[in-house]
Amino acid sequence: MNEKLDERSKREKAFGAAIGLVIGAALGEVILDSSLVAIVSMALGAFIGYRYMPRVHLMEYPPEVVTRLVLSGVVFLIVMLGAIYYLEDETRDTYRMVIALAPAIPGFIFFLFMADAISRLDELQRRIQVEAIAIGFGISLLVSMVYGLLGVAGLPQVSWLYVPVVMVFSWLIGKLWIRWKYR
Repeated sequence: MNEKLDERSKREKAFGAAIGLVIGAALGEVILDSSLVAIVSMALGAFIGYRYMPRVHLMEYPPEVVTRLVLSGVVFLIVMLGAIYYLEDETRDTYRMVIALAPAIPGFIFFLFMADAISRLDELQRRIQVEAIAIGFGISLLVSMVYGLLGVAGLPQVSWLYVPVVMVFSWLIGKLWIRWKYR
């Protein structure tokens, strides 16, 4: 039994380190636009994720649900990054619109799997998810409204591709807040 807990702890630490790497890369490369800052923030994020992830209890999903979510999320991310990479090329192509819409299909499949995963949760876990989504919506609304008003005042506007990033981080903030509330 103890070996099983140790194995789970190792997986959780690896998962936490991976989340830290992703967050660190996003903060360093996208927001601060510096490779050195990206590397430092990725290392710091991996350390924090590795150190604190085992203390956070994840929602309990059946293994097949987790597999579907991870695979569909990875496919969505790969198609999205591929489309962005291809569309950054300035050459004109007849398939640009098709390629721009290509991430919508795996994104919709990921959405369906995520909705199915939430529907399989017990009542308290589902309530936590719904409250986190509501808080995330409010934070996203506030951030987009303030940034939009700053754009009217003369601040340069960023790409719409950053809106989902704001939404995900807002949802995570809501999730942490609600989990703290129900601890």
